[in-house]
Amino acid sequence: MVNKIRKHIFDIRPSKIHGVGLFTVIPVAKDSIVFECQTEIKDNIFFPIHYLRTHGITNEQIKILQKWYAHTTTHIQIPKNFNPYALHIVSLMNHSPRSTLYYTNGKYYAKRNLKKNTELTLDYSHKNYHPIDFI
Repeated sequence: MVNKIRKHIFDIRPSKIHGVGLFTVIPVAKDSIVFECQTEIKDNIFFPIHYLRTHGITNEQIKILQKWYAHTTTHIQIPKNFNPYALHIVSLMNHSPRSTLYYTNGKYYAKRNLKKNTELTLDYSHKNYHPIDFI
């Protein structure tokens, strides 16, 4: 158990970028695993936004889903085991063109050496910032 706790390297705190974000609680070496994605692409459904609207999902609810989950202009990727009371940790990361993390093979890695209290960010414009193959 102590080894698992030692590997816990982030916390949720207020962000200067926007709202809240994830921050390191210990220094993190470049190319270290920060966390793993628990949802695989096969465990998600790509819902057409127009389908959601025609089935009673409001525009406000769609905007919330777009904040929480990866999406294109026409689809939202929602986990098959969707739980409206739980968020994927990626949804708490803010965008930065100088992101601190990169994603590959189900894991998020530190792009460079990160000091304690560094905000963990992703570059949303980068094709591989999230475990998704966009439609």
